[in-house]
Amino acid sequence: MITNVVCTATLNCEINLRTLTNANRNIIYDPANYSGARWKHPKIGGHCSVFSTGKLIVNGKVDSVAEAKRRLRRYARHIQRQGWRVTLSDLKVITMSASFKTAGPLDLMKVARYYGGQYEPDVFPAAMFTKDAVHFTCFHTGSVLMTGLKRTRDVYDICMPILIEMPLLI
Repeated sequence: MITNVVCTATLNCEINLRTLTNANRNIIYDPANYSGARWKHPKIGGHCSVFSTGKLIVNGKVDSVAEAKRRLRRYARHIQRQGWRVTLSDLKVITMSASFKTAGPLDLMKVARYYGGQYEPDVFPAAMFTKDAVHFTCFHTGSVLMTGLKRTRDVYDICMPILIEMPLLI
């Protein structure tokens, strides 16, 4: 159900991004386009943005908060092994995404009307609405994408009641 988790942490040290980029492969640092270094380690997985202030942001296809935090720690440990005095702190989940597939197709006009959302098939082929700061994007095929989740518990408290009643709108 959970498809992506974005986590952030502080390394409590300054990072020279040019030195980090030169010492590792799979890191892209182009200060003209992005202020941080983008790192995709093949063994750790996911994507990591490293900033000179010592801030890390990790995201990528992952199905649990624990796995996302594990990846964040592995990137921090990799930086620590290269000589920086890293003390990892302020681990936080920024946002999560989830997906769900209903048993059949959805009537997007009814979904948009019932939940107070919007559906403009000429602009975008999905109905969209927001409930308790969670954004739902519903497609005719029955696929539902949920973004803006802050806790794993939100999947059960906010999303599941909506996902259960959504096919009943037909």
